[in-house]
Amino acid sequence: MSDGLGFSLEATRRTLTKLFEQKERILKTIDDAGYAKRQLKGMRPRAEIMEHATLVAQLEEVEHDIAETRDYYSLHLLESLDSASKELNRETKKLSGLTCWLIGLTSVLAILTLVLVIRTLL
Repeated sequence: MSDGLGFSLEATRRTLTKLFEQKERILKTIDDAGYAKRQLKGMRPRAEIMEHATLVAQLEEVEHDIAETRDYYSLHLLESLDSASKELNRETKKLSGLTCWLIGLTSVLAILTLVLVIRTLL
């Protein structure tokens, strides 16, 4: 986890990899058990129905965790964007002040140059 509320890219990548692997295992278990084929034939014992319901609940939980992880990563991106925006605003203010200072210096140099030109002509 980063300093803010959201997950960093590395944490998100690790978490999502684990969750997708877990999801694939659950889907493979459901597929290997052949629940769908037996359901079409109407031959499903009560224990099998409960096992299938448990696997579906686990699958839904994993999918919820995937969505939540993505949300936390999105939050991390928003935090990063906000931080970068604040830094950019500080830098813009610095450059604005420097620009004003340089305009003033240029004005003073222009006046001094004008005074020197007038002295030379007299």
